[in-house]
Order: sequence, then C-alpha cells, then structure tokens
Amino acid sequence: MRPEVVQTTIDEKYINLQNNPQLSMWTNMGKNNEKIFLNKEGNYIETNDLIFKFMNDDTEHKHFLDLGTGNGELLVHVNKLLNIPFDCIFGISAVDHRPVDSIIPNTSYLIMNVDNLNEWSNKITTLKYSLIVSSSTFYHLVDPLTVLETVYDLLEINGLAIIRHIPLSILRINARHLEFLLQKEGHTVCVIEMMNSPGNYLFAIAKRAEIPTLILPFEYTGGIISVSGSYTPHKDKSTSLVGISEELKVPLPFPPAVDNIRAALSNHPVFKNVSRLEPLAE
Repeated sequence: MRPEVVQTTIDEKYINLQNNPQLSMWTNMGKNNEKIFLNKEGNYIETNDLIFKFMNDDTEHKHFLDLGTGNGELLVHVNKLLNIPFDCIFGISAVDHRPVDSIIPNTSYLIMNVDNLNEWSNKITTLKYSLIVSSSTFYHLVDPLTVLETVYDLLEINGLAIIRHIPLSILRINARHLEFLLQKEGHTVCVIEMMNSPGNYLFAIAKRAEIPTLILPFEYTGGIISVSGSYTPHKDKSTSLVGISEELKVPLPFPPAVDNIRAALSNHPVFKNVSRLEPLAE
C-alpha cells in the first residue's frame, strides 16, 4: 500500500498530464522506429526488429502490452505485420490519441493511469504477457519503481519487458548498483543509460520460473527513496567496488586498485553474463 502522499501526487500529476497541450505533440512524434541500446556488445537494435523477432516464433496465444501507447501505431504494426489478433494486443494511454480512422478496438486500447497499474483489476491484469514495452512514459510517472515490479508480475515465464525512459537520475538511483543487486538475486536484467535521453535509462528484464517476483531494493515514499538491503553506493569507485567485493565475499587483491578489483569480480558467477565491468561503480 502506497503512502497517501504518494497516491495523492499520482492522481494530481495524471490530471495535469491529461490536460497538457504538449501531450498530443509528444504522441505525434511517433516511437515505433526508435532504437534500443540493449545487447552487451553495445549495439543498437531497431525496436520493431526486436519486437517482431520476439513475437514471431509461431507460438500461439502470445500477448503484447504497450504502456503509453499514444496513437497506437505500434499496436497496428504488431497486428498487421505479425498477424496477431487485437484480442492479444493491448495498449494503455493517458488520453485517447487514436486517429479517427483507427482500426484499434476499444477493448485493446485502454485510457488509464500507468502509475496505478498495480491496482487495476480488469482484463489487462488477468493476462500474462510475452512482451511488455514502454517508451517516453516512465519519466511522467510518480512511482515508476512500483510499476516496474507490476510489469514483471504481468510477464509470462520467459517473457521479456523492455522499459525505456526510466528517470533513475531524478530518483537518485545508481544504475550499475541497481543492476548488480538484481543480478545478485539471479535476475536476467540489463540497465543502460539512453544516449539520446541523458538521465533516463533502459530497463530490460526476462522473467524466470525460479524467480516469480521482482522486488526492487528501493521504495518511493514521496520525495524520498528508501534503500533496502545492506549495500549502499559510495562516490569513490574503489570504495564502491570494495563494498561489492565484501558483499560477494570475493577476496580483495593487492594492491586494491580499481582495475585489480574489477578483474577479481569479473570471475564471479554474478557477472558471468556481464561484459561491461568497466563502468561498474561509476
């Protein structure tokens, strides 16, 4: 249950967003052709390419959800190019920005507040999704952390969520530390800063059967981010890496220089799928 001050702020911000004259302009800019910085080699991948590759594997009953769908252009692409029926495709928007000739039915296009995703009880929240995406939406939210936890809950086993524009800088959360803590819990997760949107991050996570719930080590309590767990970030790189080493019980090398500690950590199972220890603790 959120603190009352948080829910009040959510309700007020949603009303302001609905009445913002710039919302239509943002929607009309389009997003289906954006690129995502996703794989560990640092390559860019077209959004459409990834979505279509992930959804088009001849598996029946796949469900797709777009949080902040705007004019619904992405829903139409998934429907037409992959021949996935609209009863398996859903989008959520703050206001109805569908064009007058839109083919998207009302049952697939819901006007709701994404910030309240954890409290909904309707068709959308009774389904499990193969793929959940969001772009240019999470930086409008008051409590994006709770929404991320709900997104994970809505994924089917081996489902994937790709959420962009998460304002970790505003939340004062270090992306590397967040990624480290979740990987330590066994999650398949990637957190990367968006080069074309400074301060905002891409969060990609796959749901595994052995980890049914996502519990982020942070909680928004109304202007305050509280941290759970014993690990606290430090400004100094060497000190921060020492903290990670102690957390993982990795013997410190001598001399305990930054590069030496990174080399020692790189052999730990937590980082077996991570190729970029260089920015760790920055």
